[in-house]
Parts: sequence; C-alpha cells; structure tokens
Amino acid sequence: METLGDCARGRPYGTGVFRFRILFRRSPLRPASVLSVLAFVALPAVAAAQTPSCEQAWQERNAIYKAAGYCFKTPKAVAAFGNAGCKYDEIRDLPLSDRERETVAEIVKFEGRNHCTATLANGETFPAISLRIELSAAALKKLVENGEMVNVEATYYGNSRRADGDQTPGDVPLGIHAFDVSAEAANVTTIPAPTFDRRLTDKVFDRTPRVTIRARSSRKVFIYNLLECGMPQDSVVELAKETVAMPCKLIGERS
Repeated sequence: METLGDCARGRPYGTGVFRFRILFRRSPLRPASVLSVLAFVALPAVAAAQTPSCEQAWQERNAIYKAAGYCFKTPKAVAAFGNAGCKYDEIRDLPLSDRERETVAEIVKFEGRNHCTATLANGETFPAISLRIELSAAALKKLVENGEMVNVEATYYGNSRRADGDQTPGDVPLGIHAFDVSAEAANVTTIPAPTFDRRLTDKVFDRTPRVTIRARSSRKVFIYNLLECGMPQDSVVELAKETVAMPCKLIGERS
C-alpha cells in the first residue's frame, strides 16, 4: 500500500484515473493540508481510457496556485478554493519553484492539446499558452547582470471574415495581456488563459481567436529595448497544444 512517505520519495501515488509523482515537499509555505498538490504527470501505465479530464487539469493547476497564495478572481475558482490567506493578485508574482513552474507548464500543454476551454457567465475562456523564451548566452548575461527583466506581450484578435488571399483582416481586437518575467525564469513561463467578452468572440467568423506574442526587455533598467526575438503568431488553440519556443538575442548580436 502506498503512503504519503512513498510520494515524498518520488514514488507513484494513486491508482485511479490519475497517477502522479509528487514534486515538492512540505515547507513553511506549504502546509500539510496542501501536500496533495501533486505534479500533473500521467504515468505511461495509465490506459488511454483513463486520460485525465479538462476539469481535473483545471483543479490540479489551480491547486498549485492556491498553495502559492494566489487570490482567485473567477466565481468558479473562488467557490472551489476560496481566497482565505491569499497574497498575490497576479499569477506572475507567485513564488513558484522551478518544479512547480514546469508542472504548470505540463498542465497547460495538456489543456491546449485537449482544447480545454471554460465558459463563464460573462465571457469565454480559451487555453493558456506555455512559452519558452530561449535567450542567447549574451542576452541572458546582460539581463541578469543588470537586473533587467523580460516583458511578454500577447495581443489577441479575430477575423470577422475569411482571408482574402494572403490577407486576413484582423479587425476584431480582443485584448492585450502583458507581464514581466525574470531572465532566469523566462525559459519556463505561462501566458494565462484569456477570457474574452462573448459579444466580441461572436464577431469572429470561425470563433477562433488568434494571438501574436512579442517579447522585449522590460525597460526598467535600460531605456531602450535590448532584445530581438521571434514573434509567434497563430490561433490560441494551436499555440496552446505544445510549448512555444521564442528565440531571443541582443539587438545587433551575431547569430
């Protein structure tokens, strides 16, 4: 019979739909009551018929946020987890360990591959996107030594009609989400699941919001942007299927 002690040593726990490996231990910030927050890693032995559901993915991801002190905003999350003792209004500010960030990234990829979306009373939520910013050695050194961060900006939009040749109208603006991430943590980050007003998504002819992702230095230390980065662009659902790689180097840096 498996015990929590087995879990703490990295052994599989659970024999039902899910089998997880625990990826962090108790600490002063992680009371015993949340020790059950386990890594979202389904073991190969699990049959296809036992694949985790979108709801279970949502529960596991938000349980990690809860343990880290996130203050939930949606009625569903508040009802499920509550906000007692919460400290952080933004997911990007949560003091997650590298393991926890990797776990969230795995969950986000699962949600993207399985087209997990949630319908809220005031809008429609689409999958989060797992992002890997691949800083060159020179760029990483420059940012870290000077305490400069990376700013990520996701611009969401839709098309009111089909493309005319190679041109898409992109005439339904849905919103922009921007946040800063430290250079050290930029290789594993998540663009949170966006929620759009239904009155706007109803204007998108195929109900397929698109997103353009940009990254630059946050300009908190240097006045000018230091980075030249790739610019992923596709439907939100497509980009959410796998981790999106975004190579970045210093402006003027030779490849």
